[in-house]
Amino acid sequence: MFTLILMLGAALAASPPPPALDLATQSLLDAGEIVMVSDPGDGATRAMVEIAAPPGRVWEVVSDPDHIRRSTRSVKRLDVHMDTLRVDGIREQRLGYVLKVAFSEVQYNVIRLYDLDASTMTWTLDDSRDNDIVATTGRFTLYPTADGGTLFSYEARLDSGHRLPRWIVNELTESSLKRFLVYVQDVAPEQVHAD
Repeated sequence: MFTLILMLGAALAASPPPPALDLATQSLLDAGEIVMVSDPGDGATRAMVEIAAPPGRVWEVVSDPDHIRRSTRSVKRLDVHMDTLRVDGIREQRLGYVLKVAFSEVQYNVIRLYDLDASTMTWTLDDSRDNDIVATTGRFTLYPTADGGTLFSYEARLDSGHRLPRWIVNELTESSLKRFLVYVQDVAPEQVHAD
């Protein structure tokens, strides 16, 4: 735990500057709203939310498999295949998900890489395991705010490989994304106040 605290402290010192936000977006974030950012050209689902907890606390929540399991009812099973700190300082998690989607279950596996120096976590599909989807990639980026909180930016792409219209896949990812962000927004500050 002490090593994690030292790593988080060093990472926060090297955090990138937050993105430039227009007044309307900043007003929504200040009001606690999740701001969905659309770019129909690349098929990614993006969102931002402000969280009333420092980045270190947010990392604790988003990297904890128990919190991932509790964040949405669609996670039926989450297996941790590996969780290690590599020699290069990157935390690597290999996770296996089983999600309930409509009337079926979808299984897929991801490799999550936490680069605290860059204040990011990225993921890709783990092709070494069986998956029911063709691809998924994504990124979390955390930016410390002046009031001691965190601007949490989330980006995800999913290719189901099925003949589903793109809007259905986007709706599934957007819906899941919103539930996750609401969960983190609710839980991370509770942990701060519990300390």
